[in-house]
Amino acid sequence: MDPDAIQIGGMAISRTAWDTIAPLIGVLIGGASSYFVMWSRENRRWERERKHKIKSERREALTVALEWLDPMERAISSASMIVSSFLQHNIEHEELMTRWPRLLTDLSKKDVPPRLKVFLPKDIYERGNLILREMDDLCKGTRGHTFIIDSAEKPQSASATLRT
Repeated sequence: MDPDAIQIGGMAISRTAWDTIAPLIGVLIGGASSYFVMWSRENRRWERERKHKIKSERREALTVALEWLDPMERAISSASMIVSSFLQHNIEHEELMTRWPRLLTDLSKKDVPPRLKVFLPKDIYERGNLILREMDDLCKGTRGHTFIIDSAEKPQSASATLRT
């Protein structure tokens, strides 16, 4: 065997070739491991940013959706006072209809943008529409004096009905 040769398994390589190939193999292994470490870090950072963006969008969607509560609460309290006045015969039906809260107008201004709707709970609009339907039923019921009363309240007259 040549004194300038290195035996690796059943293969003999010259020392000069080995001195050139060994650092290249080290550079390739180091570069590949560096690439995979950086890819992994970048992937985790991207995933973290994506989750943060989703959480941020969800918070924004809920904030916009919760803005519905204020007009709803105002409309419910206003409707309650108007119906109470109507039941006590302090106002006529025509005045009740003119003073009745126009909730859809207020709510349409605060509607959630389409890009945020996917972040809301699935039944949020169904619940909001149920409230709107109940208020419409309440308004329509004033002609025959049939009213929707919260299940916690007791009907105060024979003409009131309980709906849960």
